[in-house]
Amino acid sequence: MIADAVLFDLDGTLWNSVAGVSTAWQRVLDKYPGIRKPITDQEIADCMGFTMDEIAQKMFPSLAPDEQNLMLERCVEEEQAYLRQVGGKLYEGVEETLAKLAAKYPLAIVSNCQRGYIECFLDITGLKKYFCDYESFGNTGLEKGDNLLLVIKRLQSHHPVYVGDMIKDQLAAEYAHLPYIFADYGFGRGNLAPVKWDYRIKNFSQLLELL
Repeated sequence: MIADAVLFDLDGTLWNSVAGVSTAWQRVLDKYPGIRKPITDQEIADCMGFTMDEIAQKMFPSLAPDEQNLMLERCVEEEQAYLRQVGGKLYEGVEETLAKLAAKYPLAIVSNCQRGYIECFLDITGLKKYFCDYESFGNTGLEKGDNLLLVIKRLQSHHPVYVGDMIKDQLAAEYAHLPYIFADYGFGRGNLAPVKWDYRIKNFSQLLELL
């Protein structure tokens, strides 16, 4: 594969924070009984990869839009505070592989997450030293494809590739005209799974064979 930069999705590609996110959100909901039934880990997993606006609608359908956004803000504030205590689970081989890739390529993260979430991930894991840039829906209000283009421009990359685990990642890569590497170990399943990809990896370390 010809590449001069590697861009990554976050949830389902670099780590799994579902358990921590689910616990944090339920802590908030316990203060507002009757809004919805208890949150499950599976519901949180099924929201991974969606924009924050989409998640608010999915998780709080009984609320008006402004109330959805307010509840979401409360949940993600608690989420980041809680994750800084308990962390998430890096997928096997992530740090070792990033260290080797960073010696050869500029690396970046592009996610549909809220503002501050990528920074939280980098601080918790100690992986900040491997990344040159990152961007999110929470920072720009833009869809992932447009954020990919922003980062590519900043990196001055001519042959970037994108690594992700869901159909939204596939569509974003297509929008930005990037080769798409499908992380087959992530959250992509059912109607969330990509329908096509240029390359597929069964574990994170396989990136070293491609790149």
